[in-house]
Amino acid sequence: MFYDDRISDGFGSVALSDSALFTSTLGPLCRCLVFEIEGREVQFIGTIEPLYGTVTRMLLTSDAQKLVCSTNCGDGLIPQALRPTPLHSIAPENAGEVAYIDLCHDDTTLIGKAFWVNACKSAALGKWHKLEITLYNIESGTRIATLKPMIPQETLQFTCIKCSQFIAFGTSTGFVALASLDLENKTIGNVQMHKIAEEHVGICSLGFRKGGSNITILAACTDGTVRCLVTKPPLETNVELGAINQASYTYAKGSTGNASVNHLECAIEQTGSPFLIAACNMELETKNPESRFAFQCIYHRLVHDAADQVHVLDTFSNMLSSVAISPNAQVLAIATANRGLYISFWQPDSKTQGVPFTKPVPIDQRQLATKCPVG
Repeated sequence: MFYDDRISDGFGSVALSDSALFTSTLGPLCRCLVFEIEGREVQFIGTIEPLYGTVTRMLLTSDAQKLVCSTNCGDGLIPQALRPTPLHSIAPENAGEVAYIDLCHDDTTLIGKAFWVNACKSAALGKWHKLEITLYNIESGTRIATLKPMIPQETLQFTCIKCSQFIAFGTSTGFVALASLDLENKTIGNVQMHKIAEEHVGICSLGFRKGGSNITILAACTDGTVRCLVTKPPLETNVELGAINQASYTYAKGSTGNASVNHLECAIEQTGSPFLIAACNMELETKNPESRFAFQCIYHRLVHDAADQVHVLDTFSNMLSSVAISPNAQVLAIATANRGLYISFWQPDSKTQGVPFTKPVPIDQRQLATKCPVG
């Protein structure tokens, strides 16, 4: 069987270290493209291919030595001898029942769907009608423990997960669940449910605000908003996490109501100010079919004197599938679902709409056709 060696359906996920960019392609030829970042120069290094299944989410450990890839299927039809060999491969017994993956603060991984991975510890998030977290040690690929915390609502559909010192879960019905996670003793504290949106509003992505004495959770929602939940940190794992404050920020301004913030990432600038980058896709009130939809990358400083100032970093012609921020907050990467890969650099003296980043520029598409397999 022969497939055209072009990026036919765009990019699915993107991940950044301080010196490298990784992105996964969609379509019949699934692979991971690797770029080196030096200053403001981006150089194509090579590919990891062929991957079986589309990579839906990629994560890097804090030392940037281990790449974690979650895929949407199992072995597929690619012969074993042709596949790149991962350090370990973890596939839950029923991949349809798990939802999302994330790295914990000590480089453990919360894993969902069929899994292709390069290393570390991990956990699987149950999706339908129950909350179940399975911890895996990726150094050996073995299961460490399965945690089944008690939750008040037993019929919630969990859609996403985010882990820091605490663990947060998003649902399809406007709830955020929050609990403390003790990786050393392999236990999870009482799960506290917080309703931050209406029942018809789903949560697509979660993030923790960097810095501050309280726990601040940001939730990207299917109604074009980002909801903010502030709680006090518990002193013990069994102490309830009570909500202090909630806020809602509209990102899809000018939309007909058909809008979604499908991905967000939180970071902190070198000046010490926390911020987030989000991908917002919306339908506009216009009679012109060519400008009916708008796809925007949003920059939002998470400080009191600028909390209501939501800035558009740029508007794109295709739906945004993923955004990423480098650990040093110097580089932003934006992937679209139709062959678009963009990069932006930290520029603190920039006066463009109050955004301290350069206008995103596309990475040369001619580089993407270069074949230089790695791994």
